[in-house]
Formats: sequence, structure tokens, C-alpha cells
Amino acid sequence: MRDAADVSTRDRLLTAAYELLITNGYQASTLQAVARRAGLTTGAIYAHFGGKQELMAHAVLSEWYRTERAVPPEYLSAYMVEGGEGTPQDAFSMLLARHVAAPATPSHRLLTEVTGAIIREDISESPLLVSVKLIEQITRASVETSKERGEISEELDTDAMVAVIVNIYLGAITSKSLGLPQPSVEATTKLFRAATGGYRQT
Repeated sequence: MRDAADVSTRDRLLTAAYELLITNGYQASTLQAVARRAGLTTGAIYAHFGGKQELMAHAVLSEWYRTERAVPPEYLSAYMVEGGEGTPQDAFSMLLARHVAAPATPSHRLLTEVTGAIIREDISESPLLVSVKLIEQITRASVETSKERGEISEELDTDAMVAVIVNIYLGAITSKSLGLPQPSVEATTKLFRAATGGYRQT
């Protein structure tokens, strides 16, 4: 377990990185500037992160979870697959509805910007990519569990369902980063409930 000083250093770096991202964007935010803003050295950055992209990805993810009150993947997995109330698809429908209907924030733009950097730099193990893979795994577990319970028809292709759900999840982030209009949570929840009704066995 990390000691308090270690946690404090990491948090200072994440806060400084996020503040610079908001002000300057990804390309103009350097590790030297992050270190100066945090009152630390670049050595402190490399003691906690593999480099600029990893630091910036963690900074955006940390702020996104905090300000959007997004459910961390580990908690969502336990809720959906290990006996939470309601059916797995109900849990995921509620999560998607809240995610799609959430108002745009700077974090959505930064998530899109950092993702662009990952694509340009061809980084295969970014924290953002790891988070997307977790979302994909959790979605698959939800679909498979619902099929076992008879709540989703076996005739529906699991891979296709997982791809569509993950695309909705990621597309909502991009939509918000572009400033497109967002629906209300009530309308979105009603839509998802209507859609998931068609998943059931007949």
C-alpha cells in the first residue's frame, strides 16, 4: 500500500496535469510544466507514471470519475454480475442513460483529445484503452449473464450487442466534446427501457 506522502505526490501531479490540460490542451502541456505547477521535479513524474500520455490519461480519468460521479468499472462489474438489485441489463441501461444524458464538461473534450494523442502515438497500453477494455468486458459479462437467466434472447449475437453498447458509450463522450445537444435523462431512460424490452425471450 502506498504511504500518505506517495499518494499526495501522485494527487498533486494529477491535479497539475489536469489544470494544464484545461488551460493549454494536450500538445502544449509538457511534463516540465506539470512538474513546475505541482512544485515537484520531472523525476517525481517518472516515479509514478510511464510518461506524458499515461499521466495525462490518468489525470483526465481521475477528474472524470470525480466530477461526473461515473461508476468505476470495478464497482459496476460487482453490481451487475455479482448479485446487485435488478437484472444486469437494467443496471447497464441505467448507467448508459445517465452517461448519455449527462451535460458536457471539459473532461469530455479532454477525453477525446487525449484519445486522439493515443491514436497518433500508437500507444497500445494506455490507461484510457485499458478502461475501454474493462467497459467491453463488463458489457460482455452483463449480456452473457442475462442470456443465462433467459432475459436476453439467445438468437441475438453477443459480439454485436457488446459492440453496439460500447459504441454508444464512447460516442456519447465524443458527442459532448463536440458540443452537440444532449437528451434528458428521463427521455434517455425511457428509450433504453423500450430498447431492452426487445432483448427478451419471446
